[in-house]
Amino acid sequence: MGHNFFRFLLSLFLLLIVSVLFVSFMPLKYNEFYEYDTIKPPFYEKQYSFIDSLMNTMTQEEKIAQMLMMPVYPEQGKISFSKVNQWIKQYKIGGVIFFKGHPSVVKQWNKYFNEKQFLPLLSAIDAEWGVSMRLDSAVVFPKQMTLGAIEEDTLIYTMGQEIARECKILGLNVNFAPVVDINTNPENIIIGYRSFGSDKRAVARKGYLYALGLQSQGVLAVAKHFPGHGDTEKDSHKTLPVLAHDSLRLFNTELYPFEQLIGMGIGGIMVAHLFVPAFEKQQKLASTLSHHIVSDILKDRLRFDGLIFTDALNMKGVSAYWLSEDLIKKAVLAGNDILLMPPDVEKTIAIIKQMITSGEISIQEINRRVRKILIVKAWLKENKYNHSTKEKLITVNAKTIQNNLYAASTTLLKNKGDILPFKNISNLDAAIVTIKKTKDVGDNFSFMLCNYLYLDRQQFLFTDFLQLKYLPEKINKHETIIIGLFASSRYPTKNYGIPKEIFEKIENLS
Repeated sequence: MGHNFFRFLLSLFLLLIVSVLFVSFMPLKYNEFYEYDTIKPPFYEKQYSFIDSLMNTMTQEEKIAQMLMMPVYPEQGKISFSKVNQWIKQYKIGGVIFFKGHPSVVKQWNKYFNEKQFLPLLSAIDAEWGVSMRLDSAVVFPKQMTLGAIEEDTLIYTMGQEIARECKILGLNVNFAPVVDINTNPENIIIGYRSFGSDKRAVARKGYLYALGLQSQGVLAVAKHFPGHGDTEKDSHKTLPVLAHDSLRLFNTELYPFEQLIGMGIGGIMVAHLFVPAFEKQQKLASTLSHHIVSDILKDRLRFDGLIFTDALNMKGVSAYWLSEDLIKKAVLAGNDILLMPPDVEKTIAIIKQMITSGEISIQEINRRVRKILIVKAWLKENKYNHSTKEKLITVNAKTIQNNLYAASTTLLKNKGDILPFKNISNLDAAIVTIKKTKDVGDNFSFMLCNYLYLDRQQFLFTDFLQLKYLPEKINKHETIIIGLFASSRYPTKNYGIPKEIFEKIENLS
């Protein structure tokens, strides 16, 4: 009896250990924040009866062309316009991505391109902090690191709606945002301020609300950069960064925001050019080109049914390691739906057509991807703006949202002795010292304070080391000293552009 009872306890203990290990390796639950187990993209299982009949009329070349998204450079004027117009008229490419230029040009070109196209275009832009990221004369919303400091996350949803409005006025229907990379590496030179922060749950929550704001207004949100570009130190525009963590860490951290957004119906995901040894054994094979990462993990394990975009295929993270033919083949075989900026339209179509002929990929698989693209286009068309609208890009509401976001992000890091807010403000004896790189920075800060206080105003540039030496003599008569220190760079690796000597001067002052 005693032996049997001992065996029972041992079995129970082993079962408990196995259960714990099993739970540890299970995929993350979608309903960590939300009441639903999973929500599909807004276009999923939409019934558009014309799509199948349309596909029956399309040639192989036209189907393949739907998988290509090519760049538009409004600043280049006629050179870029003519090239894109040729791609649309001759090859019927499926999409374009707009870069630097003026909003009125983007709107005009978008209207023209779509009038010449037998199918509506996927017109994309990187608008992480609004279309101002690429275009001038638009409201600049806070970068995502600033949004990471906001506690009232519904403001981010409102921002997403407003950015969608901007996009639709210009004829844009795809926004390559939000960035849901987790900012865990201060040496990262390409993500950093573009991330919501280092807390995976906050990144997922804020990314979800941003995406929901976009998609609620009929603009496709595209989360990036899968499987996670946050903990890298190289720029994938210039080389192939390595994401060196083991699979357990990757699933638990880097992939966490993507899985949450997939579970809540994100419409698109962009795959990054990263080498991830835990997921891909072939050396120098970027995640964009990896069947295991794109198909086995993103599509099968994480059950993503939306559109999968490669990052730009002209980036050195892939173009430096593969000939263009191999690059195209691997990107297609990996499972991507949209090839972003392949090197040559005509050659890319020919390469994929030859893959079908040789049996490397079936026409049925191409049809599946193209059908999904057309469904997305039909959904976007349901929600499009009239291009003739006179609605303004910059509105009072847009500026109000901008102001609310910045106000909500203001952060008090330390308040030793409850100095803030100031007491007996009418009797406060204070000086305001602004230290900055250029003369045209920081005045708003000191002028605003002067609305409430009588202040001795002192201003210094980073280069004014000799004058700063005598600063204590100028202000030591005051009981309170306020210092406004204005960074000139977004990058911690550059010390935010602030000379180290400045910190020494401030420390001596205190």
